[in-house]
Amino acid sequence: MEKEQELNGYILQDCEKSSGKIKNRIQNENVTDVVQAGYASEELVNLLENCVAAHCNIVIGGRAQAGKMELLKYLSFFIPDDEKIGVYKENPGINYNKINPDRECVEFVTNGRLLCSDFINIKLAMKFNVCWLLLPELRGPEIWHLLCSLSTGRRCIATIDSDEVQELPDRMCTMSDSNDVTENFTNDIYRFIDIGVLVEYDAEERPQITQAAFYDRENGTNTCTVLYDRENGKNLEQIPERLSRRFLKSGTDD
Repeated sequence: MEKEQELNGYILQDCEKSSGKIKNRIQNENVTDVVQAGYASEELVNLLENCVAAHCNIVIGGRAQAGKMELLKYLSFFIPDDEKIGVYKENPGINYNKINPDRECVEFVTNGRLLCSDFINIKLAMKFNVCWLLLPELRGPEIWHLLCSLSTGRRCIATIDSDEVQELPDRMCTMSDSNDVTENFTNDIYRFIDIGVLVEYDAEERPQITQAAFYDRENGTNTCTVLYDRENGKNLEQIPERLSRRFLKSGTDD
């Protein structure tokens, strides 16, 4: 049975799994309408949907109230139905059980901020067999704990206050509140975070994706490949080979 969910002004229906692909059905406003509204190109929307289906770790950057949380919730619809989700919830939080009541989800309630003491819950996530971590506003020591969880095979969609996708890894280091930020810490960000996205409001206060990048660490080298830059006119061209292999392995289209 199909059920409607309201998300960021659009009426969405549940994602369905078919032939290894996640299909999004949008009622009243389809993907083309979203493209015409200027939120993102259809090609970029498809890429991000496929990134979730291919188990890429995604961090969404932007200023406060830019629309980061709305994009996180939208992308969460493409998490495969049989994969349990752990939500780290603060007020007003993600309210994932409300927008997706039929999904298997474990909610961890924080004290208004994701503190290091709260992140003992990240270890508990492994006990609950959580596959995905949804995290609002990375701010401090939880960044190190998140990387530890990702090293165990967990996946994440998270948000952070940032202005540029190319600077996002450095921003994660700066905000980690750790005196022990080392080269290995930076390397782990490039190793475990796959996609960075920047969300901003336009002059009419409509959210739009303005940048997207692919992070990688291979043969001892950290790389940031900008896939999309709205302001500088860089559109999606060739997808990096390692990202294409991820799509191929998961059965998604690049």
